[in-house]
Amino acid sequence: MSSETAARGGLAAAALGLIVAGLWHYPTPWRNTEMWGFVPHLAIAGMGLGIGLLAGEIRRASAFTPPSPRPRSFVWKDALLLAGYAALILIGVETLWARTIELTLLLAAGSLGLLLGWKSRVDVAAYLFAAALGPSMEWVCIRQWGFWQYRPEMGGVPEYGIPVWLPLVWGYLFVLFRRLAGLASGVMRFTALRGAVLLLFGGYFLISMQLVMPAIGTAYAIVLVLTVTLWRDEADLLMFLVSGTLGTLGEFISVQRDLWTYGQMAVIQELGMPVSLPFAWGFSGVLIRRFAAQWETRGPDDAARGQRHGHGEGTP
Repeated sequence: MSSETAARGGLAAAALGLIVAGLWHYPTPWRNTEMWGFVPHLAIAGMGLGIGLLAGEIRRASAFTPPSPRPRSFVWKDALLLAGYAALILIGVETLWARTIELTLLLAAGSLGLLLGWKSRVDVAAYLFAAALGPSMEWVCIRQWGFWQYRPEMGGVPEYGIPVWLPLVWGYLFVLFRRLAGLASGVMRFTALRGAVLLLFGGYFLISMQLVMPAIGTAYAIVLVLTVTLWRDEADLLMFLVSGTLGTLGEFISVQRDLWTYGQMAVIQELGMPVSLPFAWGFSGVLIRRFAAQWETRGPDDAARGQRHGHGEGTP
């Protein structure tokens, strides 16, 4: 069996397991029958098969050497620098959220460091688009629909219900996500990358099936499977993975500290977060990446490398 067939089989097995596990929660006339009692075990077996096949694919991918790799020292320097920028915004927001001026200055300084450190006009485009798009969407969700609410001490604008430094957070985060996604480009084969997305987000939706309405978790699981199966662009999938994972993690930390609370949404009460967060962050990252990519310039070598890997950005 080829690695591509194994990866597809893993996706199908894990998807079937996710769907059956969600359907198990529905009250049905035959749920208590002896035969139906085997269903959750089959679902677990299917997910185990999928995880096993995909793990094998990821293991094989660990020996894969991408064409024209950058020097290891340069990659590690970028990774450590980006980790520092990630720690800066996380610690800054978590500790200075009630001190508007100090936090605004810190975010502005960090944003300048990110943009001047790589001097990419694509980064500038991503920053400006995210800074405009994010707060606009939040204003609609907060003022029009009441989906969530920030603490009043966060220096919010009364007419909009959002903190004054929110555009800086959006711009900062999605430039950071874009850089991290670019750093990971070529590290694993595309089928293994799809498997990583399925395992991480599939686990999250499995939790949602247990803690909220099973129909919601099952619907998101089906959308997730379709997404990772049909997507053909490595850069998009990397941005989806990085944005969806880190954005959701950051929200979890902030929600646990009561920096904002969710209202009229399908919220996992034990986590305090909506089921939809990985998709919201992931697809926002893809939208911003694609918009910013309109300003990229590539040489012949970059274009060839992009075609080989199935993505549009030869350099991060």
